[in-house]
Amino acid sequence: EPPPDDFLHAEFDVPADAAGASATFAWTQGGVDWIAGADARAVRGETREDFLFDGTTLTRRRIAGGEQSYGGAFVGAGGAWAQDWRLDARLRADHWALTDGRRREWDRATGASVRDERFADRRDVAWSGQIETAWRVTPAWTARGAAYSAFRVPTLNELYRPFRVGNTNTEANPRLAPETLRGAELGLAYRRDRLEATLTAFTNSLRDAVGNVTLATTPTLVSRQRLNLDRVRVRGLEAHVAWLPQAAWKLEGGFVWSDARVQAAAVQPALVGRRLAQVPRLTATAAATWRPTAQWEVSAEARWSSVQFEDDENLLPLGAAGTIDVSVSRHFTPRVSAMLRADNLLDAAVETSRSVTAPTTYAAPRAVTLQVTVTW
Repeated sequence: EPPPDDFLHAEFDVPADAAGASATFAWTQGGVDWIAGADARAVRGETREDFLFDGTTLTRRRIAGGEQSYGGAFVGAGGAWAQDWRLDARLRADHWALTDGRRREWDRATGASVRDERFADRRDVAWSGQIETAWRVTPAWTARGAAYSAFRVPTLNELYRPFRVGNTNTEANPRLAPETLRGAELGLAYRRDRLEATLTAFTNSLRDAVGNVTLATTPTLVSRQRLNLDRVRVRGLEAHVAWLPQAAWKLEGGFVWSDARVQAAAVQPALVGRRLAQVPRLTATAAATWRPTAQWEVSAEARWSSVQFEDDENLLPLGAAGTIDVSVSRHFTPRVSAMLRADNLLDAAVETSRSVTAPTTYAAPRAVTLQVTVTW
């Protein structure tokens, strides 16, 4: 039976249960490091919400959800195959299942059903693996390389829950296929005295990427649906540097440059060449930590992201933005400590979402918190 008609808020309940277990074994035999294990996880959840506002009240009620289960096993081996050269490999198999998918909607005033769907159960086995190598060229320099594959089953949210923000309505899709990834990377690492630095170039090919795809646009409504994009290419460069000029100081900095673009999309060919939504080309970070004594720690971290797009069509840009976070902590005893923290210290306006007609949404403004921790 429909739940009691006591709520007017859009989403009034999101019941969910999850359980899992894992076991991992590691040993060395004949100069080879072995690792093996297995894991299992089950998730069940649904959304319960009211929608379709008529100017006075929300006239419809929806319950949608389902179950997911996963079971996997893996084995890996690695070791030094020659002087200053190490090779590691891992293989994994996963069985996944989507069951009990459903979506019901009815009129809140009359109780008349307007939608009652049960979706076919699905299950499959996915294989993934990784191989990586590291060559110590000199005592300070190490070269690294890796190739890997992975997969992701769409979430219950993506499969079954539609949502609306402003004038943008996004439909769920119970027929979404799992995403699959193939990638490779090459890198250099330098470590000497108090300086560490890494530089990594990567390329990834993502098949059946789940995206919020725009299907139609009118002056009053933007209609989207979660759909699989045939192929997305992500290429980039990542760097990180850490330096300890003195025993009490640690300075860090880094950046990630990423070019993520759609290469094939039968569901919407106009998206080919577009950048992925909400993926900035450049993200840079810098941090400093000062420990004048064993009891005190002062830290500051800055983060900056370049312009990104809210939508798949790259029509709604989110401006470049940076934030600074600082904190001061004090250990009074081994069991009692306190930390004063200021997030977004300069109160920067960081855009997080936009639509054609609705107001722009921003990240949290400056927030100052005092945290006291007591352990026993």
